[in-house]
Amino acid sequence: MSRTQKSERRKHPREEGDSYASLEVAGLLANDQAFGVVVDVSRSGVCVRTPQPPYLAQVAKVRMGIGGRMLTLDAQVMRVERIGDTEAWDVGLRFESLSSEQERFFEEFLRMRQEQEGQAVSAERKPDPDSAP
Repeated sequence: MSRTQKSERRKHPREEGDSYASLEVAGLLANDQAFGVVVDVSRSGVCVRTPQPPYLAQVAKVRMGIGGRMLTLDAQVMRVERIGDTEAWDVGLRFESLSSEQERFFEEFLRMRQEQEGQAVSAERKPDPDSAP
């Protein structure tokens, strides 16, 4: 399934990530803590690329810095997918019960990111005034 097909099924739009995250898991199959890079984020979840994947369905504490703020959120592992023949894994996590403050933060953060992307696309489309017609 292509990334486009996956995004069409998503409940909330995702924005590209640009930060790091840690995953802390507990329970019978605990593997303590993993560190990784935020691939993308939405109001309902995050994808983290890590060489230390948790198990599918594990519950994790996700700590990540986005929008100038450090967040700690409870999440459930929904997807664990190896990236080719590498030692990297994409881990899809669904946030569990966000507070109203956290929901407002995500709405504002994602709105700002979409506006920034829109401005970048507009700037790319503007003709260069110094170029000859």
